[in-house]
Amino acid sequence: MNLTSQQEKLALEIAHKLKDMKSIEWHRKMVSMYSESYLREQLQNALTLPDEKVKVSRGAIYNKLVQSNGGSRY
Repeated sequence: MNLTSQQEKLALEIAHKLKDMKSIEWHRKMVSMYSESYLREQLQNALTLPDEKVKVSRGAIYNKLVQSNGGSRY
């Protein structure tokens, strides 16, 4: 997968914020498929969810939000 430097930076930023570096390849795939604004919106939604609502991980919540909300694809 050939990402632009901006896409690579975004994938790394998202993975770091979610403490989810083990899923970096998935994050790279998502930045190649979805718009930056959509991914940032879903990241914000996952990060602002109250701790008591997080049952697995914020990374899992983010994953579900990205895939279920059908955001802007390139």
